[in-house]
Amino acid sequence: MEKLIQFAKPELVVLSEKKKIRDYDDVIKKQYTIKLVAKLLSLLGVNEGKQDVHNALVFHIISAYQNYSYEQIDKAFELFVSGALNTKPFQQLNAVVFGQVMAEYSEYEREKTSIYHQRLKAFRQQATPMSDEEVDNFMKSQIENAIEEYKKSGAIEVPTAKYDYLFSKGKLQEHYTKDEFDELKRSKYASVKSRLLEVYKNIKAVSINEKNKFREALSEIESAKSGIVITQCKLEILRDYFDNIINK
Repeated sequence: MEKLIQFAKPELVVLSEKKKIRDYDDVIKKQYTIKLVAKLLSLLGVNEGKQDVHNALVFHIISAYQNYSYEQIDKAFELFVSGALNTKPFQQLNAVVFGQVMAEYSEYEREKTSIYHQRLKAFRQQATPMSDEEVDNFMKSQIENAIEEYKKSGAIEVPTAKYDYLFSKGKLQEHYTKDEFDELKRSKYASVKSRLLEVYKNIKAVSINEKNKFREALSEIESAKSGIVITQCKLEILRDYFDNIINK
């Protein structure tokens, strides 16, 4: 029990693993983000008169903060209002203020979760490897649970591990020939890469640090075998696989 408590996920880690903004349908994403901005305006006590500024913020969040979850943003502004971040709270909300709060939250999250990640890494290095049977039982349970969660929320946590396991067992490609599945992966890669390039090329950074991060991400996406693109491809193929199981 002591070990389980020691390695229990901190709240900030749990929030970081929630469904990301990028994973929502475009219509739902816009609705949720409008509601989020309205909630933040109310939280900060900001007059809603500057409608154009707040509308601009909605689209800025969707494009520039797609790798965050809505829960992380909620937490960031909860900390901001409580005075836990370096910037003291004030009654203003626009893209610059939002960027400043999120930048400080990212640093706060990194600092607060660093010990957990260090301990988890050490624990994994010391852990006894599971047998093939144990791995199968574990992954089957994880995938069954993931399908149930996907039915409720549309989110799939840690999709790469589930994709890799199902692919190794021939489950993802069982209804395709090798050439058909290879073509599916190629077309998916091209589609995802095109979409991500469009997003990152249109992102407006609000700080030098953010601009550098976006430039690095864009460079990585443009590379021959982009990890960002591959991860998104695996998520989308896995999502289709889950949909087929649910709709049987």
